Amino acid sequence: MRCVAYCRVSTGEEDQLNSFRNQQEHYSKLFSEDLKYSPPKCGMLYRKGQEPIYNEDGIFADEGISGTKLKNREAFNFMLELASQKLFDTILIKNIARFSRSVVDGANTIKILKGYGVRVIFEDGNIDTSISTSELLINMMIAVGQEESRAKSEAIKFGQRRLREKGGWCG
Repeated sequence: MRCVAYCRVSTGEEDQLNSFRNQQEHYSKLFSEDLKYSPPKCGMLYRKGQEPIYNEDGIFADEGISGTKLKNREAFNFMLELASQKLFDTILIKNIARFSRSVVDGANTIKILKGYGVRVIFEDGNIDTSISTSELLINMMIAVGQEESRAKSEAIKFGQRRLREKGGWCG
């Protein structure tokens, strides 16, 4: 199958960067060892605030980019552009949280990809968008991720507000 992979982490923290490297290494190894996967000669690595690096390993990766919006996800959006050109028929992703943390964006993107004839397989849980019963589960899991992001954002804002009230500064 003509297959690409998508990797993402939302921050540049060391533990997230380890996860990011592990995701990329996993797909590099999978593509080189499992003959059922045939990645096209395309891919992109995007690090927040830097120019994208185009490659031919079949891996699209966004480093330091939130999954709450499609805006700034350069590698993800480039992958969608190539999907519209029918360069591949499957996208592998570690889990749903890497794909989207917005129910609206996630559901719309899956609908668009289905229109292109591209399925998404989330390895955690072996969830496949080509199976019609998966849609509800995917949307529920994206909703959980969306709520986690919202709650984390609120907690950070609260902490910053309390620090300012005490005369502190955060930047």
